[in-house]
Amino acid sequence: MVKAIFAEFDTSLGHEESLWHDYNLEVSSSLLKDFSSDDWIKLKEEIFFHPAYWQARCAEAIGYMENENGVNILIAVINSPHISVAAIAASELDNMKISLPKTYKEKLLQLLKCLQENRDNRIDEVKRLIERLE
Repeated sequence: MVKAIFAEFDTSLGHEESLWHDYNLEVSSSLLKDFSSDDWIKLKEEIFFHPAYWQARCAEAIGYMENENGVNILIAVINSPHISVAAIAASELDNMKISLPKTYKEKLLQLLKCLQENRDNRIDEVKRLIERLE
């Protein structure tokens, strides 16, 4: 089942030039609900082999679904080399009210600094995530 659901999920995320609307987000999230534990493992192993737009859409779909199976992937995506992707992951974790270990403090502070320099709209979410560090 891993290949079939993955292919469908991959297709649902579209390509870089394709539009990404609420409908697409809902479709992608609903596919994640059918993931097996092997699918989640595969997604975590492969997410960084995909381009930034794919990582971002995947993070949004996981956050929209608000399933604990995706939390570890969102935490991993905070380390994405793409600032916008890391910011989306942090925002989704904040929306889910997740508390991260203090070991993420430096990474989140670096992310916050980049977002402030770029006047990004996810600054508040990252600040709240930092405030909830355990």
